[in-house]
Amino acid sequence: MKILFMGTPDFAVPSLQALIEAGHEIVGVFTQPDKPKNRGMKLQPPPVKVVALDHDIPVFQPTKLRDGTALETIQGLAPTSSWWRPTAGSSPRRSWTTPGWAASTSIPLCCPSTGAPPP
Repeated sequence: MKILFMGTPDFAVPSLQALIEAGHEIVGVFTQPDKPKNRGMKLQPPPVKVVALDHDIPVFQPTKLRDGTALETIQGLAPTSSWWRPTAGSSPRRSWTTPGWAASTSIPLCCPSTGAPPP
């Protein structure tokens, strides 16, 4: 099974690591672009990007998922499945209706900062 992983935050890392350790073929990782952080405002990669690069998995960081280039990239990777750890943004509906592959969504059951259920 060729899996496309989409996610950015810390809580997406265990899901990606589990897929890697299970021996699945991860054809690519889509994550948000690097963002400036801390006092020096140096660009910091998302946690998912760090894990993907450690395992030589191609990383894609489009600024927009809704323009046609991201969808073309997804179709070029030819995944048979995708795994999406949702963040504040959403993925384009067209990417979920691509013929020949299924999408799975994994949603956290509690907020990482408070441990409470999400709103």
